[in-house]
Amino acid sequence: MNNELFRTAYGLKSLGMPLNGLPGNVENLSAYVLQKFQLDNIRPDQIIVSGAGVQSHEEFVDLVNSKLGSIPKSNGNRSREQAQY
Repeated sequence: MNNELFRTAYGLKSLGMPLNGLPGNVENLSAYVLQKFQLDNIRPDQIIVSGAGVQSHEEFVDLVNSKLGSIPKSNGNRSREQAQY
């Protein structure tokens, strides 16, 4: 019921987008779409890495850099349509 309420009140943007997505969107997914999403949305300036029970901060930082250091940095030219409520 909430999905229909949000869709009616806000359209299919921001709060109006159903949490589970739209059924027809699954058919549009491809490797290209997923890779483009990753390149557009997964950037170092939007990632938070945390660790529990870390014995050595330096080793943890080195491990994170070795695994995530190849992610390209943001070019700062990202623009999004402002949500209207």
